[in-house]
Amino acid sequence: MDVLKKKRKAVRSQATRLTKETDDILAAEEALTNEKVSVLLERLRLVKQQLNDVDAAIEPNVKDDEAEAEFEQVIEYGDKIATCICRLNLKKEQTEQASKDKEIRFQATVGSASAAQRIKLPKQELTKFDGKRKNWQPFWEQFEVAVQKSTELSNIDRLNYLKTLLTGEAVTAIAGLQASGDCYSDAVDILRQRFGNPEALVQDHMQGLIDVKPVFSARNVRALRGLYGEIHVHMRGLKALGIEDDGYQAMLYPVLGALPKELILDYHRSHAENQEEATPAVVDDSGSTTSSSDSSQLTPLHSLLRFFRFELESRERTLEDRPDDAHGKPASHFDGHKARKHRGHARPSSASALHDAAICMQCVFCDSKTHETQECESKMTVNENPILTPGRRNENSPAMQCKAPRPCPGY
Repeated sequence: MDVLKKKRKAVRSQATRLTKETDDILAAEEALTNEKVSVLLERLRLVKQQLNDVDAAIEPNVKDDEAEAEFEQVIEYGDKIATCICRLNLKKEQTEQASKDKEIRFQATVGSASAAQRIKLPKQELTKFDGKRKNWQPFWEQFEVAVQKSTELSNIDRLNYLKTLLTGEAVTAIAGLQASGDCYSDAVDILRQRFGNPEALVQDHMQGLIDVKPVFSARNVRALRGLYGEIHVHMRGLKALGIEDDGYQAMLYPVLGALPKELILDYHRSHAENQEEATPAVVDDSGSTTSSSDSSQLTPLHSLLRFFRFELESRERTLEDRPDDAHGKPASHFDGHKARKHRGHARPSSASALHDAAICMQCVFCDSKTHETQECESKMTVNENPILTPGRRNENSPAMQCKAPRPCPGY
């Protein structure tokens, strides 16, 4: 019994030293490594196990009048050791999490630095708003992302940025506002009410489709491309405002009227062919012919734009190697005309002139090339002379075809 009590006294002394060491380490501000925490935890668990074994061996020999005090001491030592173990486990988890967070931040920093070295984006320049309602939505979308939602800017900074990006009627709309952060929301509300009214924007886009500038020549590809782009701008604006395709199908006829007559004819022909293909004839049991329509067909306006795009792209591909002049006519047309005109007035070459002269310098009577026919002085009889007497002239005679200014000998 005495030996067990002495052993318990030594174990309790060790437990007291370890709990005090734990308190000192946790109270210190210096960094605590996982290795040190793990070693201390293992020592506390070992002391706790030894103390439990000794208490279990002494417990049967404890007297009744000493039992209460004995058990209180056992519980007190066990509670201290358990508290230290719990605090060390919590500290270990915090240290491990801090190490993980540090590693993540380091990797993010390295990744950001590498990305910054690889890609250097140019400075962003915001488009200015000129007070035209059709330009409000694109302007506000970029301004909202770059300035409105920026957490690094105050309202006074946002207002200053906004004023530098306004021109025309937009500047006049907020001219009376003071340069203070409280007036920023007022400036945004004024601009939205005046230029961002959805109903007014829809009306502007509809009117824009009605007022598209017509193109009269199907060969003017530049004008056709501009017309196609203008139509698409208005259609994208209506879509952004939540207007469905069926809401502006009446704009088909103004858009169709802006095309050249040649394209209008081709569109009607293509549209009729598509309808015929989309509604095939079907013979029922009674022998009568019926048609079934295709519900997946495009809306009339989108069908027109699809046709317009195909025609435009075909013309652009055709004229890639034939640059247009200001009126849309191929430059090769003029070049060829000028070349032909130039060739018509060109002087013959020296070799050609000598060759022609040699052919002309041949006498039809004696076949000599030393003189012309009208200069021939050779003596020949009537039978030898290819020229007959005046009363018996042969119309097929070379002399009859001679265009010399003076008559040939013997004629």
